[in-house]
Amino acid sequence: NAITLFKEALSIDPDNVEAYVNLGNSFSKINKLSDSIKYFQKAIKINPEFYKTYYNLGIVFERKGDLNEAVSVYKKAIKIKKNYAIAYNNLGNILQVQGKINEATNSFQKATLYDQGCAEAHRHLSRIKKSYKGDPHIKNLENIIKNINTSENQKMHLGFALGKIFEDIRDYKNSFKYYNVGNKIRRNGLSYSINDDVNLFENIKKSFTKKLLQKKIQKNISKKNYIFIVGMLRSGTTLV
Repeated sequence: NAITLFKEALSIDPDNVEAYVNLGNSFSKINKLSDSIKYFQKAIKINPEFYKTYYNLGIVFERKGDLNEAVSVYKKAIKIKKNYAIAYNNLGNILQVQGKINEATNSFQKATLYDQGCAEAHRHLSRIKKSYKGDPHIKNLENIIKNINTSENQKMHLGFALGKIFEDIRDYKNSFKYYNVGNKIRRNGLSYSINDDVNLFENIKKSFTKKLLQKKIQKNISKKNYIFIVGMLRSGTTLV
């Protein structure tokens, strides 16, 4: 419905950049990433200085696994809006994945510099660097997490950040306290039930019968032998 309405808006105003951006975001939400990119690129063609287009395009490239393209467009967003904290945070995430730790650290630091409330960047920064006793970052984060204007989502990220920082300095009592803060908020945001998993596995067993699997295997049979390694993460599957 949103896509239909945004297209209708463009039929009235063909140069409406925000309508193109909203279309890009809508297609992204239904996992039509190529269509999403197409509309973001149309928005850029109309107004190459609209920084939000590059930011949203970066998210889509990141989801597609095109990390170099994502880095490129995040940097374009930052070039237009110098204090774009969330773009610095997203850029830092990719640089960290790419193993560019110094660049990632710098990006996270800029995110927190331009927006002290960019809690996610604080969390990433705490994971990427080793903290020390007397680090002014500690007092700063404790003040932010106690602030009445700090949202629950921000407190969650800050809780994990402070948990890691206190772990670094071997203050395990405070480390556990703040990890607990982060975990409680995260758990309250989840609607998980063990029954969902029970039903899922029951449906898998009903759907993938021996007869069905045999039928599929016969169609794709070859001279190759197959080895299935089944186990939980950290159970030795890599070693096998």
